[in-house]
Amino acid sequence: MDDGVGFIGIRGEGGVRKNTKILIISFVAACILFLVLTVIQNRLTQQEIKTTVFVAKADLAVDTELSREMFEEIKVPVSLTLNREVVIEGDTIAGKFVQNPIFQGQILFSPDIAVRKKLYQTEMTAGEEKVAIKLKASENSVSYQVKPEMRIHLYFTARYGAVEDILQTYGLQSDAFQENSLYTVKLLENEEVLGVFDEAGESIFSERFTKPDTIVLGVEPNMARLINNLRSQGIFDITI
Repeated sequence: MDDGVGFIGIRGEGGVRKNTKILIISFVAACILFLVLTVIQNRLTQQEIKTTVFVAKADLAVDTELSREMFEEIKVPVSLTLNREVVIEGDTIAGKFVQNPIFQGQILFSPDIAVRKKLYQTEMTAGEEKVAIKLKASENSVSYQVKPEMRIHLYFTARYGAVEDILQTYGLQSDAFQENSLYTVKLLENEEVLGVFDEAGESIFSERFTKPDTIVLGVEPNMARLINNLRSQGIFDITI
């Protein structure tokens, strides 16, 4: 009887040792797998093509003449700049002018700069800021009707998830209406057009004016900041 009991005890100890070895081996294998996956992920991240973008070092007011030194160069994955009018060539910045207010830390977009001063000679009400809205190609039938001193309605359309926080901050989420997965919100109503310009910055009153490309509005500072925050998130539409 004693011998039998002793034999069972030895077998039990051997089983514990075997299980411990299996656990150690499993742990080591899991660590190795984790390290391998980490290395692979890091290599894939490093191999993703990156591009240079330019970030404003300070706030830049409308009509400020630009130099490359006003911006900091940073590298971002090219996937973050797809389908966006991001300035990626520093040589295109110097000598141009700010068309829309640019805030510190904001990435530079091509619609925010122009080859010459565009937002000048427009009467402004005290406390307002100038903003430019680029007309879409599909708005040609409307854009050719727009003239200075006319009043327009300004709408913004985007995926709601992309702008939800922004709209809530400005108390506009309740004004948005949905069509499929897109939400449209009216930003301005009966807003006076201060100026109409072509792609080269020529006023509608200039003999060199070609076709409408941009309209200029005068809005409150909070609305100017909102419009500039939304530029890269969706599209603007106007109606008369």
